[in-house]
Amino acid sequence: MKTGTSAIQKFVQNNLQYLKSKNLFYSETNIKAQNYLAFSLMNEVPSYVQQVLPEKAERLYGKLIDEIIKSKQDRILISTEIYSLISCDHFLGYEVPKRLFEFFKGYGFNFKIILFLRRQDEFLLSMYNQIIKRHNFNNLYSNDIMSYYEDNQEIFDYEYLINKWSNVFGLENMIIKPFNKKDSIVDSFFKIFNIDTSKCIDNIGVNNKSLGSKSIEFMRLANQFNINKHDGGANNTLINLIRDAISIEGELELEIKDSSLILSKYNKLNTNISNTFFKGDTSWFNYQDTSIINENKNLKLEIDDVVSIAVNIWNYFQKNNNA
Repeated sequence: MKTGTSAIQKFVQNNLQYLKSKNLFYSETNIKAQNYLAFSLMNEVPSYVQQVLPEKAERLYGKLIDEIIKSKQDRILISTEIYSLISCDHFLGYEVPKRLFEFFKGYGFNFKIILFLRRQDEFLLSMYNQIIKRHNFNNLYSNDIMSYYEDNQEIFDYEYLINKWSNVFGLENMIIKPFNKKDSIVDSFFKIFNIDTSKCIDNIGVNNKSLGSKSIEFMRLANQFNINKHDGGANNTLINLIRDAISIEGELELEIKDSSLILSKYNKLNTNISNTFFKGDTSWFNYQDTSIINENKNLKLEIDDVVSIAVNIWNYFQKNNNA
């Protein structure tokens, strides 16, 4: 999660025919289901999940397999970042890869599990931003970022996650790549398939942009008052209105001590992963992030910012109410 999956999925949808010509098939079932492809595996879909289809997992994966077989393509891409999230023990844990394996068993498919790893402090910033912008699947989240980290440490233990999937599909079928925010995730992803993205209609995709420090603080406070986020389209509009109302704000950042705490906790695990998958290269997590040093620059939400957001929302409401 939070390694540019939205950009990859948007790119795929914009270039279905080109990818098909390169023997890579992406199903209509995957497009329609989106993250519900993963959530359907759960006994009960979390209440805040906005994309829910009437089909249960058995029927949904039956349609997916039928579409795959009819495509007569040799390479099939199935994508949702929620597979990794619900692999946490407080969701389904080991049951996720097990249930997927059972659905596809007997059809002669060979599997490759692709996972991009992002340094844990950066992953935390991105994940927290998403949870505050949207929801925590079963509720709205309004605690601070380090509280979120303490409550969800398992998702940052990549070795534990890799073991869950490799125990079912085999370590030899795990494709693990380091995530670099300076590189194009679309290019990096499709290099795995030896596909040149420069010849496509859209070789950039779309980014699920994070909110800045002031915007995310406003949304966090709004979550405390149980703001209605059940409508995904309305939620997107609200996010844009908040972002547009604040002219100057810094990125959401961790304090240096918190970043150091997190990195030190996972240093040994990350080194093990580097030795197993990256030929000992630790550069994906062992570097100085200069953005963390620039503390307290346009970070604090002020009354003027709140008023600006309120006015922007009110003006939008008036304009659309009178349309």
